[in-house]
Amino acid sequence: MALVYIKAIREIQPSGAYLIGGYSLGGLIAFEIASQLEAAGESVENLLIIDTHPPLSDSKIETIPDDDIAVLIFIVEQIGLHFNVEIKLNYQQLAVLNELQRLDYALQVLQNHQLVTPNSGKNLVSGLIKVYKANFQASLNYQPKAIKAEISLFITEALAKKFPNNSTLGWDKLTSQGVYTRTVKGTHDSLMQEPSVDEISIAIQEILEKS
Repeated sequence: MALVYIKAIREIQPSGAYLIGGYSLGGLIAFEIASQLEAAGESVENLLIIDTHPPLSDSKIETIPDDDIAVLIFIVEQIGLHFNVEIKLNYQQLAVLNELQRLDYALQVLQNHQLVTPNSGKNLVSGLIKVYKANFQASLNYQPKAIKAEISLFITEALAKKFPNNSTLGWDKLTSQGVYTRTVKGTHDSLMQEPSVDEISIAIQEILEKS
């Protein structure tokens, strides 16, 4: 994924210094982009990481979710959250359906809320499940190497509480420069929506002005 993004970035800006940023899984991808750019001799002025922790190397490591019903419920609810629509699916109700019936049901729910086009097929939902699992696998397997770029870390209170002994969540061990940390209001799911996104925008602008 990082290679694909770098190709697109260099079509617009062939050389650094670069400002790279990413939210959630995108934070890990952004880190790898910065790592590969530095390895190619480029300069990364600042790396913006939004509510992402580095891969865990201890017993906290998660496993790939193998409950397709739970994953389906999660994805549908996340799509709803993205559009400020609350969707709740019943696990037991889905459990009595076969896979194709579950996909049909989920698709119908999304169409009823006008969150997908009327002509969308089951492949849309099944594809989202595959992408989610692939992304999860990538995040678990990723082994980052330390970079030189300064890191600006924006985190929610919920994520900060999971790392009470390290305000940088462990990113300080992955850069030879400093880590600027700022706690922002909102939840992980709401960070890219108003009003949380406004706060992050202002904080990023402050960093750009200092740079």
